[in-house]
Amino acid sequence: MHHDEEKMGPLAAAMRKQAQFGRASKANGALMRITPLAVWGSSLSDDHLAAAAMQDAQLSHPNPATQHANAAYCLALKHLIQHPGDAEGAAAAAVAWVEASGCEEVAGWLREALGEGPGPSVNHMIGYVKYGFFYAFRHLRNRSPYLDALREVLLLKGDTDTNAAIVGGMLGALHGASGVPPHMAQAVLGRHGQPESQGPKRPDWLQPGRLPEVFAQLYGKATGAAVEEVEAAVQGLVGK
Repeated sequence: MHHDEEKMGPLAAAMRKQAQFGRASKANGALMRITPLAVWGSSLSDDHLAAAAMQDAQLSHPNPATQHANAAYCLALKHLIQHPGDAEGAAAAAVAWVEASGCEEVAGWLREALGEGPGPSVNHMIGYVKYGFFYAFRHLRNRSPYLDALREVLLLKGDTDTNAAIVGGMLGALHGASGVPPHMAQAVLGRHGQPESQGPKRPDWLQPGRLPEVFAQLYGKATGAAVEEVEAAVQGLVGK
């Protein structure tokens, strides 16, 4: 086992397998799940956060384009966490890193998203990572309200839930918890169990109602902020 694999521990085997069999895929699953890593890494340097985001993609979607899309997206979120509301700065941070990285494919997606041309149809190869990535940065550029952005991306059809998650992560970072309509937040955060479910139950730590606590722990570890204060602030903003 190589030294790098020793550092990855039990994840090394999964990464080797994906590198062998999944490298051609440019699907959107890695980008869909990456938002919490941007919160965790919001105090890291750009290069360290980008490296972490790319390693996360390697667990399931090791294509260079999906890795670089993860990194660019996380760097935009990091900027928004550190500089609330600065859409231009977030886009610039992503562009600067991608152009320096040499990944022309993702650099091209960013140029399109931040330009004036029409967006792509999302109904061919519906799981293509470019779609969620493009519309996240297009709505960032437009400073779209959270609900408007989600409505527009859902009306495009295609892989609706994943594209909405990717766009929602970006717009949530742009507008903050107060920008999420309370009724939408409560539909998720008000769930602390599955009493109506006849199937397997989620463990307590995977219940949606735990999200403010989990977010506070991630953000607290990243910034040194008091976890209790962060959690109380998030719960207050979403009307919990």
